[in-house]
Amino acid sequence: MNGELLLEVMADKGISISAMCKELGIGRKAFWAKRKGISEFKQSEIVKIISLVGQENGNAIFFG
Repeated sequence: MNGELLLEVMADKGISISAMCKELGIGRKAFWAKRKGISEFKQSEIVKIISLVGQENGNAIFFG
């Protein structure tokens, strides 16, 4: 999980942290913890993020 790349890609796509949290149905604190690797994104959250940022970006973020 590359949390910094996630933020960069979100910015490039014009997706704010608040908008991503709303799409995922989680709070900002939970998003922060998941992005930092303190907790993990659920499978459904990963699928949603990849659909929002694109397959290539998603692979680099989660599997790169």
